[in-house]
Amino acid sequence: MKGVVVVTVIHKHSVDYLNDYLLSIANQNFKDFDLLLFAQSVSAEKISHDIRSFSNYFNISIEETDIINIPKLREHINDFLLGSDYEFCIFTDSDDIFPQNYVNKLFKSLKSGSDVVFSNPNLFKGDIKVDNYFSGQVPDKVNFEFLLEKNCIGFGNSAIMVDVVDKLSFPEDILAVDWWFYTNILFNGSSAKFIEDANLFYRLYESNTAGFLNLTEENILNQLKIKIVHYKNLRDLDSLFSDLYAKYKLLEKKLKNDREFYDRYINSILSKYKGRKYLWWEPVECW
Repeated sequence: MKGVVVVTVIHKHSVDYLNDYLLSIANQNFKDFDLLLFAQSVSAEKISHDIRSFSNYFNISIEETDIINIPKLREHINDFLLGSDYEFCIFTDSDDIFPQNYVNKLFKSLKSGSDVVFSNPNLFKGDIKVDNYFSGQVPDKVNFEFLLEKNCIGFGNSAIMVDVVDKLSFPEDILAVDWWFYTNILFNGSSAKFIEDANLFYRLYESNTAGFLNLTEENILNQLKIKIVHYKNLRDLDSLFSDLYAKYKLLEKKLKNDREFYDRYINSILSKYKGRKYLWWEPVECW
């Protein structure tokens, strides 16, 4: 039985930050892990120099994949874990940066009996920085009910015991793949532990769908779409997801057909969350 694997996906938007990512992983004070890179439509040759310079720190494997669809790529990674001998998997984003004690903190928490753990991101974008973004927003332990209308567990800030990973068929149209994945995992009885003092540096982009630090009308409409697709693909799991799907479809219809309601709804959310922290997909709510 192998121990720990750190997993990331390299994509065209993260290539420019790969060296920073690898340097932060190489500087971990716990190094007894394998690093597995899935290169999505990025040739291994293009990044081979970056990879070679860090190969003395730990065992690095890279798999080139032409799977364009993100949910299906995540299904491929899920299947890999199920077929592997690893006990612990730490998910990371290849455009983020990790403090020296990051891997060790998540590994120790899993080893002490947690099924799933997740960390506390420090957001940054240029000169804008917000530390401990999840502090005060999430409890010490999260179950699936907490994730019903928002998310805090992503494929960039979480780790999981491989023996609680299920064989899953990831729908090709889901937009918040991590939210769908962890809803399934927690629905089956697992809980997720919040490690508040485990931080990572979470890079924000202009295209940031969640709208962290800058919620817009476009973000709100995108989040509504994400929620509708999310609930649609969970209807077979439990009737409460069918109910949520129906409610959000009705909201979508009202926003489309009633301009007065549309303006009131958008303006209310923009006002409510101005200057406030919130979790992924939290601002969009049913009226």
